[in-house]
Amino acid sequence: MPAPTPPTVICTPYVGRTIKGWSVRVRVCFSVTPAESGASTFSADVETLATDMAGTMNALSDVTFVPLGGSNPVQNTVYGAAGVYADAEDSAVFSFLTSNGTVAKISIPAPKASIFLADGMTVDPSNANVSAFVGALTGGGPGGLSGFWGATKSGASYQAFLGAVRVRHRTRRKMNIFIKDPNLTIPAI
Repeated sequence: MPAPTPPTVICTPYVGRTIKGWSVRVRVCFSVTPAESGASTFSADVETLATDMAGTMNALSDVTFVPLGGSNPVQNTVYGAAGVYADAEDSAVFSFLTSNGTVAKISIPAPKASIFLADGMTVDPSNANVSAFVGALTGGGPGGLSGFWGATKSGASYQAFLGAVRVRHRTRRKMNIFIKDPNLTIPAI
């Protein structure tokens, strides 16, 4: 009896800019069933998956994410939303149990304040945007595309959502008054 065909893993890098002009990257991987990877609509489904996942992440973050690659071969130039703002060193770290028993984490930079519980540190799993993100990774992909599920780079699928917390890192970037101007010629006031 031949060995079963392993699923294909597709990793999509998402790039975004904060309101301060800092670039951030998040990589999300999806495992694809062999039947789906051989379908005639596979490349269109992957593009739809990437775009839908960017929308799901945009609902969690003050950063505007776009998938890099496919029809978006260049760096994102759209700045994040203005308002109450957490910098890119502040992130929500989502933990998932994988099919091989390990814990995988996805970090979403500059999370919106509305996704946290009253303590300001724990992500609210009942929040609609959080539920959509978790469902997209554990329940078959965003937008209801069948045959896709969140996975690690090695192909272990996400089986369960364990929780998420805010992680605050020390700022490692040099700050100055020219941070938003691309030519660094005028102050960003």
